[in-house]
Amino acid sequence: MVVAVLVLGRSVVFGHALESGDQAWPYHLRDELERELGEEVTLEVRRLNPDGRDPTEYLRRMFEEVRPDG
Repeated sequence: MVVAVLVLGRSVVFGHALESGDQAWPYHLRDELERELGEEVTLEVRRLNPDGRDPTEYLRRMFEEVRPDG
């Protein structure tokens, strides 16, 4: 089984101000989930700017596209 995780957010989810983007928390979460579950975890990190217009349609599209688990 492959577990899919969708992470939405701003610069912090992309590792802004870190040496490398792969040091950002979503990647640590993926690694920890893989260790705990013993399963492959696919991670999809997308930008979300809640200060803009209503994000409802964008969120709906992201969930349909990525189909995260549970």
